[in-house]
Amino acid sequence: QLYEHGGFTHDVDIYTEETSNIVAFWANGLTPTEVLLPTTNEDVASTILNALGLDVPPQMTGSVLGTSESDRAVFSLTADEYFGVSQSVELNSQRLIFHWNGVREMFNLVEDPTETNDLFGEDSALDETLFSLLLPQIMELDTIMPDHSPAGL
Repeated sequence: QLYEHGGFTHDVDIYTEETSNIVAFWANGLTPTEVLLPTTNEDVASTILNALGLDVPPQMTGSVLGTSESDRAVFSLTADEYFGVSQSVELNSQRLIFHWNGVREMFNLVEDPTETNDLFGEDSALDETLFSLLLPQIMELDTIMPDHSPAGL
């Protein structure tokens, strides 16, 4: 990030400038395509295996790019000894961020792509829906990071 949210480094926050990226593949015989469906980094390995004509093992959690559902929830995580732990879930252009210090934020990424207008608390049903998706991810991470337990649960 370049001061979008006050920092000038990587892996400090969990806003869009840290979690969105571009991936490109090049090889003879690949057809150029653009994928606008929700994707994650774990989709890269499945996509490469598929492009090579190999089976994707069932234990892999990533999807081949272009095959995921349009309403797929996408999770992000950052953990830093100095800045702490933050996790987020994005679903249908809504992003809920949970910082392990107990702070929660909500952003509409269509209306506010730079995540400057925190909407948390304005739609409690949406807040709760997204947090219920994120909570299992928080609890799973908490089991492997017991010295950094989340506050505000």
